[in-house]
Amino acid sequence: MKHAISQSMEKAWLTTRRSGFLLVEIILSGSLFVLFLTAFAGALYYGLQSSYLAGDRGRAIVYAEEGQEAVRSIRNANFANLVDGTYGLTYSNNAWSFASSSDVSGIFTRQVVISSAGTNRKMATVNISWQQTGARTGSVSTTARFTNWKTIINLGVGITVNKVVINHGLTKIASDFAPYKVGTTTVTLASSTIFPSGTYAVTETTNTNYNQTFSGDCNGSGQITVSSGTAKLCTITNEEKLAYITLNSVVINHGGNKTSANFAPYKVGGTTMTLGAQTPINSGSYSVTEATSSGYALTYSGDCFTNGSTTLLSGDTKVCTLTNEESTTSPSLAGIMIYGDGTNVPKYRTFNQNTNTFSAQTGTFTATVGPTWLLRTSPTQHIALAGYYDASSQLYIMCFDGSSWSQEKVLQSGGVGNRHRFDIAFEKTSGNAMVIFSKGSNSGDASRWGKLGYLTKTGATGCGAGWSNESTLTPTRTSSDIMYVKLAYDRRVGSNLLAVTWVDTNDDISARTWNGTVWGNEPTAVSDNNVQVVSSSHDIEDMDIEYESLSGDVMLMWANGSGNNGTNGARYRVCTGGTASCTWGAVTTPPTFLDDATTLDIAANQNTDEIVFASIGKSGSDLQIGHWNGSAWTNTANMDTTSDTPYTASKLVSAGWLTSGTTTRSVVVYDDLSSNSINWYTGNGGTFTRQPDFIPTNPIASPRGYMDIHMNPLDQAQLMYLTSDNNADLFAKRLLMTATGTLTWTNSDGGTALQATLPQNISSPFSFAFWQK
Repeated sequence: MKHAISQSMEKAWLTTRRSGFLLVEIILSGSLFVLFLTAFAGALYYGLQSSYLAGDRGRAIVYAEEGQEAVRSIRNANFANLVDGTYGLTYSNNAWSFASSSDVSGIFTRQVVISSAGTNRKMATVNISWQQTGARTGSVSTTARFTNWKTIINLGVGITVNKVVINHGLTKIASDFAPYKVGTTTVTLASSTIFPSGTYAVTETTNTNYNQTFSGDCNGSGQITVSSGTAKLCTITNEEKLAYITLNSVVINHGGNKTSANFAPYKVGGTTMTLGAQTPINSGSYSVTEATSSGYALTYSGDCFTNGSTTLLSGDTKVCTLTNEESTTSPSLAGIMIYGDGTNVPKYRTFNQNTNTFSAQTGTFTATVGPTWLLRTSPTQHIALAGYYDASSQLYIMCFDGSSWSQEKVLQSGGVGNRHRFDIAFEKTSGNAMVIFSKGSNSGDASRWGKLGYLTKTGATGCGAGWSNESTLTPTRTSSDIMYVKLAYDRRVGSNLLAVTWVDTNDDISARTWNGTVWGNEPTAVSDNNVQVVSSSHDIEDMDIEYESLSGDVMLMWANGSGNNGTNGARYRVCTGGTASCTWGAVTTPPTFLDDATTLDIAANQNTDEIVFASIGKSGSDLQIGHWNGSAWTNTANMDTTSDTPYTASKLVSAGWLTSGTTTRSVVVYDDLSSNSINWYTGNGGTFTRQPDFIPTNPIASPRGYMDIHMNPLDQAQLMYLTSDNNADLFAKRLLMTATGTLTWTNSDGGTALQATLPQNISSPFSFAFWQK
């Protein structure tokens, strides 16, 4: 009994095991069949597509030849029927006739162009066009000459050369391949020319973008043989070489699970692409696109430019790779922008770095909006302070708490409001805010001549509280109306140091440092009393101040009025020691520059003591760039000798830094002459490289008015470039860098102006800041 049970169990187990193996075999066989079927379908699809395209071209040629035969029939009926003009063809009552301006058969449109070719001679050109694919148009053109044979006797026999041109993006016609020759004799297309018996080479002007073939009585190399009393026809066909492009996709996840399919459809122009498949495309320039996905940054490589554009020439074979990398930063809003639009309500937008988009324009509150703006964010809490001048030169200070704006202060500044006459900064550690501004001109109230007003706001309070009373800073080296003011903050942890510089209408420049409580440490001698101007005192922002990020030393730079085309106008002095009582060094001319520095900008590396400098001079419109390694400048003059010329209250150059992993690059954007694109250099230490222009979706009118670069302190691999253009439009473009140093510009403004009615295009008519908290 036990033995029987054992046999039964063993039999059941074997049956179950066989069933299990059978199921696995079925699954494996099915999978292999699906893979085979997919590969076969792909090959079949591209084979059929090529066959269809070739078939269409063949049918088009037949359709064109039918058109020529129809014209011949119309001529035979009456030569007077060949009236110059453009026609279609119709066949009725066993006869051809002209009708309308074209005729259509299936996918093909045919036009016949009749033109005079001399007495009793007419030229007939038959043009065939059709839509090959969504983005490709095919065309075939044939030409023939017809005579009034009833009046012209003994035209003779000989060799006739005909021409067919097939375009795939270009627009060449038969005349583009002239002259046509039989041997050494130039002949007229579609006209019989008598030759002695013999063998001749039929030739034309070749074009490397077209493949040439011979047919009719010519052999494959264009040789034709004629004997007495015979007529021969040779047809030359030129077909533009097809261009091909392949798209590949790479997806880099950092916790996500996206695949290439999540970014479909992929397109070149209007043609939808299959990844990895070499696809024929008409020659021309295209944008390579995909479906965007929130949280992923797109970069292009291979034969695509960094902005996703590519140009295909006849016969090109190109490969573009689209890489989507998941962002590692917070999906929260990363920045904020504020500006005026000519109304009495200031406008703002927020920026989302994951979607690379700005929010819809939103109003703040009714105010007497002015032209010049500044915006700064706190390092210790989520608030932002903004300021602007109104038409009467009053300075308004606003506060944003992440959801709403409040008006904080109205300060009596006086003087010209259409200049950068105030600044705002936050202390790194305390988060205390500093607002400092010009008190006004040297007329009227003498107590305000050449003075600065300032007030602070504690970092522990939100909007609407924590403000000090206004205090007055009386510079030692300045006595006239202060026109430009700039602040810098020490980035070192534990520091609350600030530094300020200013220039007055006497073109004097000086500076002071803030120890967290008071202003002091102004240099014992004026730094310069001949700061450069455009046309009058003091009418351009040609000075800047920065802290080295590790040492805490202060770098002050400006343009001296003796600068000229071929004469170095850049000047600097450093306050060393990393304290509020740092030691001011001598005024120094950086080496190897060759020009004036009428518009300039400097930017400090957030992680080192490096600083990048860039300027354009009004005398020669030359761009020069420099690199400070913490102890010395390395400079390169004449980086571009055809930049736009600085003008009153403009800023035509801006600098910044990007860091991704161990890769660091400085960035300089400048206004190139008559350029509608973004013109820029990158620096690796003291070596600077011109980068391909970024071509925005919509052109940026030249010249620029004011431009600025803002670095993201929470994601140093990105920066924001903003500019106002000659149309008073506002644009914002983001630059990203990967750990391998790949740099990509994108249209954060969506490819169109964020504001088209700025009150002006000069003197900071907008301001942007990344959040620090």
